[in-house]
Amino acid sequence: MRRAEQLLAAEQDSIEYGHLLRARGLMAKDPDEALAHARAAHELASRFGDRDLAALALQEQGRLLVAKGEVTGGLALLEDAAMTAVSGTLGALATGDIFCNAIDVCRRLADYGRATEWTDAGTPTILSASPS
Repeated sequence: MRRAEQLLAAEQDSIEYGHLLRARGLMAKDPDEALAHARAAHELASRFGDRDLAALALQEQGRLLVAKGEVTGGLALLEDAAMTAVSGTLGALATGDIFCNAIDVCRRLADYGRATEWTDAGTPTILSASPS
């Protein structure tokens, strides 16, 4: 992280910096700080057209909002990211990460019906993205 921050200090208006922001958010101990990083990463990803990072940052915002008790808003963001993953427009890593997090959040909320729906919706997408 330290090396990435040094290399990107002068490149804060870049998709690479967006990835660094996402990593900072994942490592942050404070949920509000993590949420700020996820939002900033999403803004850069949207501006530069990086679908994977945009969806990953969106699902991270959703996950964090649910953890903070803002379940309705968090699930809405998480479902937006999962719908993008279902569309098949994301890479395999982003798709898998988003589905795992969506199902995990549903499990933590004991919303097994929603977890089953996302498992069923995601399985064909994940299988088609896997190397043969």
